[in-house]
Amino acid sequence: MAKYTPRDVQKELESGEVWPVYWLYGAERMKAKELLRKIQTVVCGPSSALSAELSVERLDASELSENEIVDRALSPGLFAAVTQGLKLYVVSEAHRLSEVEPLEGLFGPKQKISQASFPAVVVFLSKDLDARKKLSKALLDHAAVVECEAVRDDEKAAWVGYLSKRRGLSLPQGWVDRFCQMEPWSLELVDLELEKLEIAWMDQNGQFDSAQLEQASEVLHLAGGRKSEEFISAFLQRNHARSLDLVRTFADSFEEALPLMGLLSWNARQLLQTLSDQESGARTLKLSPQMQDRFRAYSRLWSLGDAIELQGALAELDFSLKQTSRENLAVWTQLVNEFALHRE
Repeated sequence: MAKYTPRDVQKELESGEVWPVYWLYGAERMKAKELLRKIQTVVCGPSSALSAELSVERLDASELSENEIVDRALSPGLFAAVTQGLKLYVVSEAHRLSEVEPLEGLFGPKQKISQASFPAVVVFLSKDLDARKKLSKALLDHAAVVECEAVRDDEKAAWVGYLSKRRGLSLPQGWVDRFCQMEPWSLELVDLELEKLEIAWMDQNGQFDSAQLEQASEVLHLAGGRKSEEFISAFLQRNHARSLDLVRTFADSFEEALPLMGLLSWNARQLLQTLSDQESGARTLKLSPQMQDRFRAYSRLWSLGDAIELQGALAELDFSLKQTSRENLAVWTQLVNEFALHRE
């Protein structure tokens, strides 16, 4: 059986057909996440948050053997009745698996969801499909193997449109072009930048202000302007002198200061979450590895208390920029003087 494309699987799902086993691999993790979401919708059906939680179980192949995964998947789902009768298992780190025989108990042909004879659908998430492994040949013969390859240049605009529409954003063509020209490029990075954009250009009612965006110039990093990124980096590194120098270049320009305020607030939230995760031992922050490294570096210069105080100060500054006619340079300078100096 040849490898599937995400579109092939989507067409099968739309016709109500599912495989008992999917193996999703490749460079574009977001493609795998989107496909997994569609598989979950078909397998679990339109469901409440409770039934969705009961019908999906996440397993980690770095912690479980092939036999343990199969035993879990073939055990009757306790609350399978709240869905269409199937339970969905999502197995991460699947590239660590190598034994074929135990997994053969999961294999089978695709079937109509309404007539499925298998008790569960198992989606394996893997970095690759290692042709040297006997398991890979078995998967190609008996499962839906889907390569989530990197997005081609001629597909980027369509993906930018899809991701922005999902956030309720209507981007001018010029901004779509800028997103397509990003380097490095991945769907996760694009979605991350769209989140920044959404925050930076939100009006007083919490709605995305596309009219202002249409007229925007080089304010955000994507537009080619480095000013915003340089200031945020200097500020979070608590480089007081450099932060003061950069403040003077934008503080009195409302068109630049307001969107930069949004970007700084987004970065401050990621910093706070990084520090919170470090204190609790949790791993709730969802960023690219490169961004995680950046915020871990920032976190060495901040305490959790400092980051909480910064959140309050940024909220006040945001209100000041939008509601009053105060001297903006003085307001930004006060923020830098209060937070860009390293506190022992």
